[in-house]
This record gives sequence, C-alpha cells and structure tokens, in this order.
Amino acid sequence: MRNVITRSAIIFFIVLFGLPVVIVGQGLNGQMGYEGPDPSTRINTDADKSIIHVTSRIPNLRFDSNRGILKVVKLSSGDWDVLVSPGTHIFKIVADDYESLVLPPFNYQKLKLYEIRVSPKIFPQKFGTTSGRGSLYVDTDPSGSKLVLPDMEGEWTTPKHFKSIRAGIWTLIFTHENYDTLITEIMVNKDSVVHPPPFKLSPSFGAIAVRSSAAAQIFIDGLLATVGQNYVTQTKRGSHDVVLRKNHYDDYQVTVEVGRGDTAVVDAELVPKFGFFEFTGLDGATIWLDSRLIGGIGQVEADTGMHRIRITHPRIGDQTKMYSIAKAQTTTVRASDFEEVGILNISTDVLADISIDGKIIGQNAATQNVMPGNHVIDINHPSLGRKSMEASIYPGQRSNMFISMRPVRSTAYWLMLLPGANQLYKKQTTRGYLYAGAFAVSAGASAYFLLDYLKKKNDYDAASAGYRNATLNAETAKYREQIESLYDGINTDAKMRNTSLIAAGAVYVLSFVDALIFPPEFGYRGDKTSGINVGLNSIGDGIKFEFSMGL
Repeated sequence: MRNVITRSAIIFFIVLFGLPVVIVGQGLNGQMGYEGPDPSTRINTDADKSIIHVTSRIPNLRFDSNRGILKVVKLSSGDWDVLVSPGTHIFKIVADDYESLVLPPFNYQKLKLYEIRVSPKIFPQKFGTTSGRGSLYVDTDPSGSKLVLPDMEGEWTTPKHFKSIRAGIWTLIFTHENYDTLITEIMVNKDSVVHPPPFKLSPSFGAIAVRSSAAAQIFIDGLLATVGQNYVTQTKRGSHDVVLRKNHYDDYQVTVEVGRGDTAVVDAELVPKFGFFEFTGLDGATIWLDSRLIGGIGQVEADTGMHRIRITHPRIGDQTKMYSIAKAQTTTVRASDFEEVGILNISTDVLADISIDGKIIGQNAATQNVMPGNHVIDINHPSLGRKSMEASIYPGQRSNMFISMRPVRSTAYWLMLLPGANQLYKKQTTRGYLYAGAFAVSAGASAYFLLDYLKKKNDYDAASAGYRNATLNAETAKYREQIESLYDGINTDAKMRNTSLIAAGAVYVLSFVDALIFPPEFGYRGDKTSGINVGLNSIGDGIKFEFSMGL
C-alpha cells in the first residue's frame, strides 16, 4: 500500500511540475513556413553543383540534407547560397527557437539555381503570458506596405508602432503594389515590446532592360514603350515579347522570361536592310549615287542591290561604274577603280568647230579630258568642209594635235593638170564643178564623135570597095547611094570631133589659168606645214610621239 502511495505521489509531482515545462518548451519553439523550391533565372556557372538560394528574415539559419551539404555561402543577413550535389535531396532547415523545417524530397539538377523563401509562422512565446497588453513595432522591406490585422479594424502603412496592443497571437497581412501578399502570425506577450526584423515581401514583378545598337521603337508585348537605345521597365513575371523596330532595319524580336525580382537583359544588335558606300582617294571629286548628288568622300547609306556610281574628277574625268552592295556591309569605292583620263589638246589654223566623238568642244583651239581608248576628232568649217581622224588615248597621256584646214601649195599645183581638181581642192567648188563638168562633156563628145567617125569611115571604105567590084547596074546604084550617105556623116562627125576637141582644150587652158590666178580663200599653208600634227606625251613614262601628215 505504501508503495502504491509512493508511486502515485511521484506521478502527481511529474504531472504537476513537468506539464508546464513541456508547455513552455513547446511555446519556445516557433514554426517556419516556406515557398519553393522554384527555378530561378539567375545563372549557375558551376557545372557540377546545384545551388539552393534561401531567403529569410529568420536569423542564423542552418542547413542539412540526407545527402550532405557541400558548401554554405552567406550572402547577407537574410540570404544564403547552399551548394549541393545534383540529385534528390530531403532538405532540412534549422534555426534557434524554431521547429526544424524538413522539405519534401526534390530533385535538384546541376547547372540550376533554385529559390526557397522561409518565413516565421509563429514567433517565440512564453507560457502563461497571453493576458494583458504589450507593444508591437512592425516594418517591411520595402517600407510603405499596407497592413491589415483581421482582429482589429483599420488599415495602416509600415512602419507601424502599436504602443498598446492586446497580448496574444496576431495575424498580420501585408500588401504592396507589385509585391506578393504576405500573411504571417506574431505573438505579443504581456508587458513586452515585440520588434521583429522587417518582414521581407517577395516582388511579384521583374524588369526588362533593353539595350540597342541604334535608336529604335521598343515594343513590350505589342505596346510601344519608348523610342531610344536604352530602356528599363518593371513588368510582371512570365514570358514577354520584346520587339525593336526602326526604318531601314530588320525587326529585332525576342521572347524573355522574367522571374520574380529578376531583370531580363535584351542586347539588341539591329541589322540594317541597307549597306554602306565608302569613298577613298577621291578628294575633290563630285559623286552621284544613282541620280542623287552625295558630294565628296565619306560613308553613305544605300539600299541593297546594284547602284550606279558616277564620279567627276580632274584626273578621272566623268566616269560611271556599277557597284553591288549587301545588307550591313561596306563597299569601298577607290580612285584606283577608275581609269585615269587622258588630255587632248586640239588646235586648227582656221576658225572651225572642233568635235570629239560628235560633241563640239570649241573653235580654233580646245582642251578636253577624255577616257582612254579610240576617239574621233572632227573639224568642221562652213566653207573649207570637214576633216576627220581617229586618236588613241592611253591613261594619263597628254595628246597635242594640230589640224590644218588650208590646202598645200604643191598639191594644188599638181592638181592643176586635171581641170577643176585644183579648184575643188581649194574649196572653189562652183568653178571647180564648172571646169570639171565642161571638160568632161567636151572630152566625152570628142571621144563619141571620134568613135562614130571611125565606124562610119569603115562602112564608107567597105561601100567604096563594093562599088568598085559591082557588075550589075542595080548593085552599082545601091553602093553609090550608101557612099553618098556615109560621106555626109563622116564630114559631120569630123567637124563635131574637131569642135569638141577645141572646146576641151579651151576648158583645160581656162582651168589651168584660173588655178594660177585665183589662190584659196584662206591661202596656202605651205609645203613644210602638214595637215595633221600629233604629239603624244605620256605623263607616266615621259614618252613623246609625233606624227605629221600632209593633205
């Protein structure tokens, strides 16, 4: 009986004194809640490890895993990076005055980074202190959050100090624009001042930072955000379409993933639909791109495809070449792409139009830059007529040409032997054609009558022989009649032949005398002056070539 009483007493004292200890012990152990693990947009550069980033306002967190922890890096008072080997872990978090938090098994992959947010659900409390009043000071990160206590009417903005508040467990609800709503509980003890660290709110937004190689229209999810090269904006988490648009450039399009609190960076290299022309070694040149005057040297934008480049320059002259340009590429136009022009100096001894390849360039004397190659030079005078010749010009060559339009005296004298030729050579065309025509008619008539005379003379001789040999009176009469008719024709042809010969001789003499008396309109150039003198002086190698020809 005594033993029973003794055992009952022991149990009573254990219950009486142990129960408060258990209750106090349980009160001193708060609870921890968590969110995650969520994949992060941060980059894990460690190829052999997985990183677990833990964010909490509970100080002095400690970590463990059934597979072991490789390394813990404390980034700040509320941020830790926990490095573990890839694979499935049962992650455990421990803190003073809090019950241990064991996460369900999760497969953490290499080269990945995961976010876990740990928050206190119940703060430490002391047994038997839930009656009376205490003081509570709360703040948030960021400050300025809206605070609602369901058990108390009103709405406050953090930081907030409740100087006198009922002791007990309070539910706190924090809201802030662009941040997730935070609901937590806190214990206020009698006559105590509760001042926990700021409650950290998780942002419900991220940001997009756009950097562009050229000022462009920037569209976020189809809406024009701004026009420029740099832009940063807050946006909701998730996928967003970013488009950069600029005239004459290809659209730049990309879809970015924005995580909670992260900034997605878009580096846009805009590719132009055009290319560039760059001109070198063409100082002093005037340049046309297609039909557009673009001035001198430098870099000029142009649409892709074929373009006509026209350049005028003292050493190049006026030249045109075709160039192809590709997207976003630079095509260089150099002076060496073009042949250096030649210089052609032309002069004449009369005032006449000077033309090169059909284009009049002056009178009496002219200088012209011409492209290398063959060129036709024409000298036109209203009374002296036209002279034409070809000249071959080489790059950088200077060609001096003298073309005389006056006749040569010795040539004119030799032409005196042919009626009218002297006059035509001296451009005395009316007298020349008159003498040549008269002589041709008279000489032709003389030849005609001479031939007719010889034919009729042969017929006359044949008729005379027949008359002499005739035996019949009828034959004799017939031959006599033929002889009489032919004799009259022979006399007529002889007279006309003689008259024509006299006329031809007279025309010949008159033409000869006329050639002696009447000089050419502008005089002779003399036997020692040629009709065409050409001097070619090469600028590059100093070679001189002279050519003379008398006409």
